[in-house]
Amino acid sequence: TVYVDAGTTTLELVRLIRCGCKRNISVVTNALNIAVELLDVPDLEVILTGGRLRHGVVSCVGPIATSSVGSLVFDKAFIGVNHLTLKHGPTTPDLQEAEIKRAASGSSEKSYLLCDSTKFCGASMTKIAPLESFDGVITDSALPPDVRRAFAEAGISLILAEPRSEKTKPSL
Repeated sequence: TVYVDAGTTTLELVRLIRCGCKRNISVVTNALNIAVELLDVPDLEVILTGGRLRHGVVSCVGPIATSSVGSLVFDKAFIGVNHLTLKHGPTTPDLQEAEIKRAASGSSEKSYLLCDSTKFCGASMTKIAPLESFDGVITDSALPPDVRRAFAEAGISLILAEPRSEKTKPSL
């Protein structure tokens, strides 16, 4: 059972899951677009959290969503972020979005931050959880060497994804 948070980078992860060989897994999400992406994959169970719909982000947040996520246990959680720095850790601009991210991370055996290299700057209003509470950060290989070095020196595990070639990109 995996939790996949709302976000553009997490949507790319779901597209890989959709086209990959892993099957008979449950994907829990608070994102409508992620659920729709998996709609026609019969051997993947999709569970939506429910809650208040954030229109622009197409995610469900609030007490219903947070309670739903907090009552489940995940093998892995993949949490999207708006910004990530060593000083502030992962942040997001929405208070309720931060709550569901914290709940999912806290309900997971392993949790990973998932963000592209452009998000390693600045900070949004709400801290999600201490950076050290995550098992790693998954990002793209365009992350500058000085940022890689700083995270490594802080003991934060970085997992760098290589870009896919046009031949391996999933179809929409």
